[in-house]
Amino acid sequence: MSEMITAQTITVPTHGGHDPDGENTNRANWAEGMIQEIITCTGTDRDTALRDGLAGLMHWAHREGFDFGNELRVACNFFRDETREDGGWTRPDSKPLLDLDAALERWQVHEPGMWENDTGPEDWHAVSNDDGIVAYFGDPADAYRHRITMINRDLNP
Repeated sequence: MSEMITAQTITVPTHGGHDPDGENTNRANWAEGMIQEIITCTGTDRDTALRDGLAGLMHWAHREGFDFGNELRVACNFFRDETREDGGWTRPDSKPLLDLDAALERWQVHEPGMWENDTGPEDWHAVSNDDGIVAYFGDPADAYRHRITMINRDLNP
């Protein structure tokens, strides 16, 4: 039997109280639409719609071959970035945070065993920036995709 997720195995970042790109209200409204659709489709109530929706997403991820745990970790990183003061985000009318060479240098993928972290998963690839490791991926292609996404964010705020 596989190990269950507990509060000790995943840390959901707290809301940093900021909205660097001005889109967090839109994100919450989009999620509200998803919750309403879950209520409509399943007949569940508002108090359990989130957990029912997450369980449904787990079933979907399994069927489609996605690593739900990894996607949840990446989503937590997105949430952290979308709500912290500097956020790694800038307003759309601002200049890029970094030039290409600096962005390539800033975002790195570390092969399993090439990074040290007492709390990270073994045999996974780590993606890091100047602040340290920000995400873990079982599949190296996912790690490199995440790196490219982060470089793109730095170059195209």
